[in-house]
Amino acid sequence: KEGQEDRKILYYYPSDTNLNRQIRTIGYCEGLVKFTETFGFDDPCDSVHFQKTRLLFHKVENDICIAMTLHVPVVERKKDDKFITEYYDENINDRIMLPILKVSYRYFVLQHGTMSTVIQQGGIEELRNVLKQHFDT
Repeated sequence: KEGQEDRKILYYYPSDTNLNRQIRTIGYCEGLVKFTETFGFDDPCDSVHFQKTRLLFHKVENDICIAMTLHVPVVERKKDDKFITEYYDENINDRIMLPILKVSYRYFVLQHGTMSTVIQQGGIEELRNVLKQHFDT
């Protein structure tokens, strides 16, 4: 619902990230997953390339996606008495990073069961606590 987007956030690292940024990231993922489902693409969209970041995401359960944001390597150098910022997007390989995201979910399931199961047994707040404990340690 409008104005309740923060409820969709189950876990976010680092936790001190601005809430608007967290909501924006969740919105990107949700929008792209729905878009690819609507048009029935065989290969679902699982990454978005921005100038400064790379967003990888994977739908793990019915209404649950996991996502990872990576900062694109950057170099600032001086040219003609001006500083130039160069982003090296090609240094991040989706085919390497996406399996890492998927394996992190598999480890979670191995230790705690599916996220849906945690919700059924203890509620959404319990899932938030379990996710925080699992990924912060």
